[in-house]
Amino acid sequence: MARATALLLLLIAWPAWAIAPGAVITSEQADEVAPLVLPGVADAVRRGMRIEVVEPKRVPWRRAYRLATEKNAGQARLGPSGELIDYVAGLPFPNLDTADPQIAHKVLWNYAFGPWIADDAVAWSFEWETGKLAKDGPMHVESGEHQDSEQSKWIRMVGRTEVPPLPAFDENPNRLMSMEIFGPTFPVFLTLNRSGPLLTYRHLSLEDDDVWYYTSWDRKSRRIPTSIRYEAFGDVVIDLNSSFGLDVPHGSYTWKFLGERPMLGVLHGRDYPARWCPGRGDFAPCEVWEQRTVYVVEGTAVQPHDSYGKRVLAIDKEAWVVLATDLYDKKGERWKVWTNFWSYRPYARGGADAEEQPYLLAGTGIDFHDDKAIRWRLPGTRPLADAVKINTGLTPADFSPAALGSAFTSE
Repeated sequence: MARATALLLLLIAWPAWAIAPGAVITSEQADEVAPLVLPGVADAVRRGMRIEVVEPKRVPWRRAYRLATEKNAGQARLGPSGELIDYVAGLPFPNLDTADPQIAHKVLWNYAFGPWIADDAVAWSFEWETGKLAKDGPMHVESGEHQDSEQSKWIRMVGRTEVPPLPAFDENPNRLMSMEIFGPTFPVFLTLNRSGPLLTYRHLSLEDDDVWYYTSWDRKSRRIPTSIRYEAFGDVVIDLNSSFGLDVPHGSYTWKFLGERPMLGVLHGRDYPARWCPGRGDFAPCEVWEQRTVYVVEGTAVQPHDSYGKRVLAIDKEAWVVLATDLYDKKGERWKVWTNFWSYRPYARGGADAEEQPYLLAGTGIDFHDDKAIRWRLPGTRPLADAVKINTGLTPADFSPAALGSAFTSE
């Protein structure tokens, strides 16, 4: 009762805030915080996730990206099925109107080409653990991986703002939007010989991805069904299409705009590596949350092999990153939640005048049907600037199926 009274006094003292900076939200205040988070995040708080509220900070855009947005404003448009047309670089739709009947598509394209995405990037492997949630103590860890050798890589084929060629690669006959190599081995493929990585080609059109997987025992890259990205294998709880909160072809969902609203999220995480909370909330980091303005968008699955019926996303209006995602099963029941823990920090490799860059330092997911959780983080075995390198000059040749085996190379 005393804690509830103190929270009420905070609300009165800070009329511009639903929850004032300085408040610490634990499971006892989950109902109070519910209006400022997705339902799945509120349930994560009920299961022990801790929210420490701080004052919000502005999110910087890199200068080159901001200038590209200003230069190309008004150039991009949508086709009849929501496809992106005439996009050059920068934020595709910088001036949104919430009454626009196509706003859901525009929000998702802004996310897909948002200021958080570098022209290319290399990240060394993260650590992850899964386990059953406990009512009165830490999660019971059942599986995990703590490798620091496999590389994951990304490259933009279009919308480039910093690394030549600008704004796009001339040779792109398949009209690819991006290429991605995911380095860690899938649990289902874990053997004495490590396998992976997975290569994905994302198209600028609405068609599905092209996917290859490398198997170490015969040193071959095989074209595999794209359905692998839509499934949660083994103990990982979450699927590859939920990377970064959302990593899907635009045409794999139909999109509906649910509104613009205030919401708590983590954009200026303080700890590297992330620090897991003690006790029953150890499936998530102890981090600082701030009140943001988000666009809430619902995606209904189109593909029959999709594990989910729909997704509900909270996308930050300034940073254009996903703060959290609720995932629903085919019956329309809320099944999982995914929460991201971002941090904006100067890029150490950029010199004394380095611009701030967004880093996704950690994430957590809960499967409410099985009471199971996954937690992951950059392990902190390297300095952050060595763990994630941006704008390194990667080329499409680095993302050919024949080059997949080289993703095991460490530095």
